Amino acid sequence: MGTEVAVLNGKPQAPVIFNPEQVDLIRRTIARDCTDDEMKLFMYQCQRTGLDPFARQIYAIKRGGKMSIQTSIDGYRLTAERSGKYEGQTPVWWCGADGQWVDVWLQQGNPVAAKVGVYRAGFREALWAVAKWAEYADANGPMWKKMGALMLGKCAEALALRKAFPQELSGLYTAEEMAQADRPEPAQAEVLTEGPQTPAVSDEEIKAWKKWRAAANKSLQAAKTLEDLESKRAGLEEVTKQGPELWLKRTYHNDFETFGSLFAEHRARVERDVAMAGPEGIKAWINGVKFAATVPALASFVKHYRENERFQIPECEEALHDRAIQLGLQSYTDVEEEEANPYEPKDI
Repeated sequence: MGTEVAVLNGKPQAPVIFNPEQVDLIRRTIARDCTDDEMKLFMYQCQRTGLDPFARQIYAIKRGGKMSIQTSIDGYRLTAERSGKYEGQTPVWWCGADGQWVDVWLQQGNPVAAKVGVYRAGFREALWAVAKWAEYADANGPMWKKMGALMLGKCAEALALRKAFPQELSGLYTAEEMAQADRPEPAQAEVLTEGPQTPAVSDEEIKAWKKWRAAANKSLQAAKTLEDLESKRAGLEEVTKQGPELWLKRTYHNDFETFGSLFAEHRARVERDVAMAGPEGIKAWINGVKFAATVPALASFVKHYRENERFQIPECEEALHDRAIQLGLQSYTDVEEEEANPYEPKDI
């Protein structure tokens, strides 16, 4: 089955070896109905990942005559931890049709989407992944009916872990991710049943929705506070006469965007802008001054300082003065505003 073995904290581990009795037991139970080649492939994946099929960390499922190899979410977490590069992850976040993300799902009904970020050593930011209810949920599955938010959160976590650890987890999927594969296809008789059918979206309708997306984006872009943003949202619902259903509709701007996700992007922007208008904004501005690498770069901050009363405080002036001295000037007052254009040639 090859020599590839699991790795723990960067060190190769002893290969997973099964005796003939264990192999036969796996064939009769965990990998039932698999062909010889499929059995070899499954055993190779057990060896490569170091996951234990008897602990239900990894198992083989036959669908439509083909085998797919699945793991539990615990198997995913274990594989990430063994890599030595795993540095934890964010909590699960959920959102409804309004596009507002929350860290606890308390609403009636199921969330529209869930997202998780995974931290990997050597990466500057978390690797985020989003799972949508429409794409992963098996609405008739008992676990999805009982705890849909939890199941969707596991899908998002698996997506994020696989994004962070593609070498270790490529070709492996969790049971939660594959639930949609078990959804029965609608019977032909159901498709032809009399009654109103959902018509195909025409090119004209797509063009109209793209135009409406541009108008909605412009309206939301004008919001400067969360209260203003909520007012814009209510206005869009009223204009369309669709209420909350608007946020479930596709914008046709790209393959996945809905008006709900568009609203979520603007909400994140407004929250960031509001934060920057407070003490955190002053702190970020001062840090920017400290890293101004050239006089023209510093001149941009000087110009901004002179034009914005909010930044005309001792802390900002001190940061400008200190950085000017570090760049060989007597004071930041020696910087001319026209120097703020770094592309304009200067005489030396």
